[in-house]
Amino acid sequence: MFVLGLTGLTGAGKSTVARMLEEEGACVLDCDKIARKATEKGSPCLRDLSEAFGADILRENGELDRTLLAKRAFSGPEKVGMLNRLTHPFICRLIEDDLYNKEQAGVPVIVLDAPQLFEAGCERYCGAVCVVTAPAEVRMQRLEQRDGLPKELLEKRMQAQLSEDFLREKADFVIDGSQPLTDVHHQVQKVWRACCRIAGC
Repeated sequence: MFVLGLTGLTGAGKSTVARMLEEEGACVLDCDKIARKATEKGSPCLRDLSEAFGADILRENGELDRTLLAKRAFSGPEKVGMLNRLTHPFICRLIEDDLYNKEQAGVPVIVLDAPQLFEAGCERYCGAVCVVTAPAEVRMQRLEQRDGLPKELLEKRMQAQLSEDFLREKADFVIDGSQPLTDVHHQVQKVWRACCRIAGC
């Protein structure tokens, strides 16, 4: 089974690329959904987070207040590091389970849609990595429209990410997510054809 790691700068258009790859026939594992599963009500990961970031990040019903956690976790590099150390081991175990199940099912190509592919060490599962980029001003505009969060918090999220230079250096494929959708689709098709050739499918 061939695994393509898909990552990129927040707001660059990674989710759009993932959807286009799925339309091409790829089986996409959404690590955001996996992360939500790892932090479900009553989970060991959620317990560790509440101990580190305050019991009030849990709502009265025991579920995670993601906005409050984000506000605290992205307040500085040390907090970001703490968040990653607490969550990534749980997320990676779930990813490994999903990859194993897909391989047993005979799926030829998997796209691992992972915003924090390198931070979590998930590149070790991948045969190649595709990075989606876009200028900072484009990404900020998209994030403001999408998330409706204060600009200060969005800037902190952007600053907490790895640099574009780092991502480009590690990438086997780079997609410019700031281009019109038809151009992005052409870029995606090239990446998909290359993966299929490698996987022999």
